Amino acid sequence: MIRRDEKPGMVAASENGVTIALATELTPELVAEGLARELVSKIQNLRKERNFDVTDRIRVAYDAPAEAAKAFEAFKNYISGEVLASEFAPGAGDTALDVNGTEVKVSVEKA
Repeated sequence: MIRRDEKPGMVAASENGVTIALATELTPELVAEGLARELVSKIQNLRKERNFDVTDRIRVAYDAPAEAAKAFEAFKNYISGEVLASEFAPGAGDTALDVNGTEVKVSVEKA
């Protein structure tokens, strides 16, 4: 008889003699990346709502709590590239967004 015990922070599944285990612990780096990816999604939705062309360059200003702001700075190049932002910096925001449970205010305008 084979018995499988999962370690804390891991989940495992077996089927047809194959076992896969995944680490489910969220590291600070993963949390930061999740915030950045969610912000990209929210900004892309704003672009769509405001009828921007998919090729329009934009300027983005954001006002966020310290942890989220740190994540946005760490992923600044990724965020800017995904949303076509020629400027992405802290500043006054006019639209409140829920970014993974964190309120972030952003201002998005054509460059």
